Amino acid sequence: MRAWSIALWWLLSASLALASERPIESVEVRGAGALSRSEIEAVLALRKGEIWNAEMEGAAADRLLAAYAERGHLDAEAHIRVVEDGEGLRLTVDVREGPRVPIASVDVRGAEVFEKEEIEGRLDTRPGRTLEVSKLEADIDRLLRAYARAGHPFARVLLGEIGREDEGGLDVALRVVEGPFLILGDLRARGNEKTKSRTIRRLTGLRFGDPYDQDAVDASRARLLRSGLFRTVSEPSARIDWKKKEAVVEIEVEEARANRIAGAIGYAPGPQGEEGIISGLVDVEFRNILGTARKGGARWERPSRETRLVRLFYREPWLFGSPFAVGGDLAQDIRDSTYARISGGLSADVDLSRRVSASFSVGVETMRPRRDSSPIPRSTRRRGGVGIVFEGRDLPLNPTRGVFLRVGSEYGEKKIEEEPERGIPGEQARQATFDWGIGLYRGLGPRTVIAWESFGIGRFSNEMYVPAYDQFYLGGARTLRGYEEDQFRGARVAWTRLEYRYLLGALSRVFLFADGGYVFAGRMEEERSVSSETTKIGYGFGIRVDSPIGLLGVDYGLGEGDRPGEGKIHVSAEGDF
Repeated sequence: MRAWSIALWWLLSASLALASERPIESVEVRGAGALSRSEIEAVLALRKGEIWNAEMEGAAADRLLAAYAERGHLDAEAHIRVVEDGEGLRLTVDVREGPRVPIASVDVRGAEVFEKEEIEGRLDTRPGRTLEVSKLEADIDRLLRAYARAGHPFARVLLGEIGREDEGGLDVALRVVEGPFLILGDLRARGNEKTKSRTIRRLTGLRFGDPYDQDAVDASRARLLRSGLFRTVSEPSARIDWKKKEAVVEIEVEEARANRIAGAIGYAPGPQGEEGIISGLVDVEFRNILGTARKGGARWERPSRETRLVRLFYREPWLFGSPFAVGGDLAQDIRDSTYARISGGLSADVDLSRRVSASFSVGVETMRPRRDSSPIPRSTRRRGGVGIVFEGRDLPLNPTRGVFLRVGSEYGEKKIEEEPERGIPGEQARQATFDWGIGLYRGLGPRTVIAWESFGIGRFSNEMYVPAYDQFYLGGARTLRGYEEDQFRGARVAWTRLEYRYLLGALSRVFLFADGGYVFAGRMEEERSVSSETTKIGYGFGIRVDSPIGLLGVDYGLGEGDRPGEGKIHVSAEGDF
């Protein structure tokens, strides 16, 4: 008899084991309302065709109950029934959700820096709502960040007992351990050979002597990188002097080369029977004069045979110890045989926050015709403008993620001199100019980045149309690739660039690109003003290489109607020394 019992038990066990190893044919959910079917299926993680075993039942039910508890259904129940269906199994999940259990009270103890009411106002976990673990964790993190900004980087928030009242509500208890109060004492940098330590302190934006602010310390690294003076910056660390109750921030930097020289040369085939067009530029910039972050430089550019631009500039950071940086520039722009423009201006910019800066500018420019037969009048224009920039990129020179935004506006008044001998009447003109720039960067993998940039500038005037010498140019390496430098001109121009980048290093990359451009232009025809709109696209590929002599780049772009051998080659070089 005992032998028959053992045999029967063995046969039953074997049958159950075989049944439990069958594939899942279907999953049916009954009684669910707070969670959708798709949410429950994602939590259960039971897929058709998956081999079922008894251990999966308990794990799946536990995950489902945890998801319901997250929504406040603490009394929810779930049962999984397994029914054989041919060679597979049919699963039925019976759910009894029960009512949502609200929070009856939130008790915060141990807080002195902040009032209890102030802390409770910061919390999303509050009476009347349901207890959600993710929100409670976010509340604790937010509270710890508030303490870290108020000089208590070692504060802790402990979750006490969660009780349940007879009426069914939850009592949540939090205990705050504030820790010692610290001030920000100093910053010590290692690795800076040319940049002075006091310059680094100013660049970080930290306020020494104020309460220690962890957010400001964390942001100091990004501010140093955005300055362009450092190739790498370590994550900041803090050394605590417990006797003085102060924190000393320590960082290690690798300086970038303080000066930069950039050059570019472009070649475009000329019309049939004519020579090709060679264009180029030389741009020299001193970015860290005497280790003080002062800047100065010069630029020479020749986009076409009879056009050239010369510009000189200087920028003084923190004028007289203030937060304002002040600069000035002088420029001469000669366009063909039509006109020569001389301009000068002053500018000031100031940081409004860790990522936002504002700028202000004033200037004057004079326009003179190069020949008496030129239709360009003699004029003087005075202008003033404002702008704002949001810098959210991780590395401005080769970003892998982040956002960049720039908007600006300018108002100008132009006085045109009367020239009876040339038939030019004198008049006053008012002009408004708006410009913008957007950059979005997102990493798709360890080395791949998608980058989208869009820029535009437009000028509006009470004149019949914006004259050619007050218009803007489009085309070439910096705007619309696949076309000659400054090939198009208009009162309003815009361009967008989409690049799929593969990163070869910190500053090196190869990429495919697609560019688009828009031009709105006005002109006089038969004594009336007419306008035209033009859109163009360009596409191609390029490379940027960080070499011992600087950053080298080559772009090959095709414009509309170009065959593969008719593209434009844009060569650029940025050498640091």
